[in-house]
Amino acid sequence: MKRATSLLLLILVLSCSLLMIASCGGEEEDVTTTSPQNANKQVPVYQGMTISAATETVKAYLGGKEEFDYGNDNGNHNGHFKGDYVGKDEEIDEEAPFPENGKDETVEEEIKSSLTVVGSPEPIYYATPGEEIYINIHIDNPDSFEIMSFTLNGKKYSSYMFEEGSDMETIILKYNVGSAAGIVEYTIDAIKYVDGTEIKDVLIDGNKTVMAGIKTENQVAANVTNVEIDTNSLSFSVNIKDSYDLVSFSGGALKAVLYDGFRIVAERDLALGDNAVIFEGLATNTLYQYAIVGYYDDLSGKGFEMNLLAKDAFYTDSVVLFRDITVGQESVSFSFLWHEDHAGKALSALKLYRGESLVREVATDSTNISG
Repeated sequence: MKRATSLLLLILVLSCSLLMIASCGGEEEDVTTTSPQNANKQVPVYQGMTISAATETVKAYLGGKEEFDYGNDNGNHNGHFKGDYVGKDEEIDEEAPFPENGKDETVEEEIKSSLTVVGSPEPIYYATPGEEIYINIHIDNPDSFEIMSFTLNGKKYSSYMFEEGSDMETIILKYNVGSAAGIVEYTIDAIKYVDGTEIKDVLIDGNKTVMAGIKTENQVAANVTNVEIDTNSLSFSVNIKDSYDLVSFSGGALKAVLYDGFRIVAERDLALGDNAVIFEGLATNTLYQYAIVGYYDDLSGKGFEMNLLAKDAFYTDSVVLFRDITVGQESVSFSFLWHEDHAGKALSALKLYRGESLVREVATDSTNISG
């Protein structure tokens, strides 16, 4: 009898061991649900988010400007003069400082055609402050489990808050971007679905974050100070601020360039913050234009491109200039202003022209010409 009891206990121990082994062997993750009523059905799998416009809009801009002809001053009248005189730089047209170079190209157009910067912008949706957008949540859900809720940027959204048009594989949320500006991220978490009487987690197998670029007036800004112009050089300081990190987000660049009306003659790489810029080897008494540009996506919807931050046209200093000029019907009087580095020097020649035609040579010590 004792032997039979021992045998029975051994069988029971073996049976328990087999049960323990069977229960420990099922730890490998399976995408199928184990609910009795939903056996062998696939767990929903999150695959990513996209953003689309809340409404399809067509924006048209109709505009124009009246142009008035005030007449063209060609200089053919008494009292008019042009050339190397004190104050000539005050007459520079900053938008078109090189009217006589035979080219209509601006410094911006020349930079775009001459310099190439390749950025690495990330794909984003463009929005404006206060705009309503649709955030589309994509789920692989072949067995049509009901999606109950999810959390977006820390806020929970339940099924009654889903937008009309949502289904088992695409959940749509209408979202107002509010006063946000710059690059804004929307991150999803804790997506829940119903399996019978149980609430379970959707598996995550996609990028949990989607980005929107919201246009802001507070763009990249350049402040140019301490401008020093000499006979053969230009130097200045420039401080650049990028409040929303648009340049780094776009993989862009910042540059200072120098233009002579025909080509970009020099360029300098810049960084955020304070920069000291110097251009040397310039021609004396020559018109140039410098520009500060940034390559980035300004969130206007145009994508990665060159953006003009500052520009200014200037003449390099002259050795000597005419000043105190008075032009009469049959005479002209003047004095001279010598550059401080050339004080004490004298003229080697002085000539009087009418247009491009030489009228006569004048004594170098003359300050009045008549007749």
